[in-house]
Amino acid sequence: SPLCGTRLNANLHLSNWDRKRGCQCQQRRMVDWCGCSPLVFRMEDYSKIRSEVHRNEQSQSTMPPRFFARKFNPTVDSNVLAAVDEINGVGLVVTLAPETSSAGNVGSTVELFFSSRRPSEFDGRILARGKDAGLEYFRVYTSYDVKEQISWNWSGLLSPTSSLLFLVSRWRPRAESAGNETRRLVATVWDSYGKGIAYSKLESAPRKSEDEQ
Repeated sequence: SPLCGTRLNANLHLSNWDRKRGCQCQQRRMVDWCGCSPLVFRMEDYSKIRSEVHRNEQSQSTMPPRFFARKFNPTVDSNVLAAVDEINGVGLVVTLAPETSSAGNVGSTVELFFSSRRPSEFDGRILARGKDAGLEYFRVYTSYDVKEQISWNWSGLLSPTSSLLFLVSRWRPRAESAGNETRRLVATVWDSYGKGIAYSKLESAPRKSEDEQ
């Protein structure tokens, strides 16, 4: 048949699966149609798209590579959308600003919200025994998507009705660990108007580079 050369053996779709993050189908060989949602494509996942394009280019199809990929979200990462357009030969610079040679805001997205004078980010350092690791990053989130590892509460505002608060922290590795990070015990106290109302402890697992939880 003349149409034999137009077949693409890719089921016409490319999904960004990660069984380790927020997927209840880890034990199944096939994760399609079992209630597991793929992740949003980011620039670190761009190699998957390039591999699919290259695989279709190496096929005997006379058609240009065509497939459906999901998911994309410009509020999470718009750079990967610009990279996909470059593959198709349609750059965002030409599409959005044909009269200019460059568009500096192509890789950006705008979110409008009220910015409080008291940000929720805590810029502090914790030192213990003079040789412990410092606290590099600490934030309190609501509407935190564990699977995507991002908060949809862009403003970071908290209210008395906020529930399911998430703490996200990053710690600088100890210099003497030489890449073999030991376990770290983190204690958190929720303080309401100067009164401790909750207390929790979290013990991290050893990691080779940085300790993030």
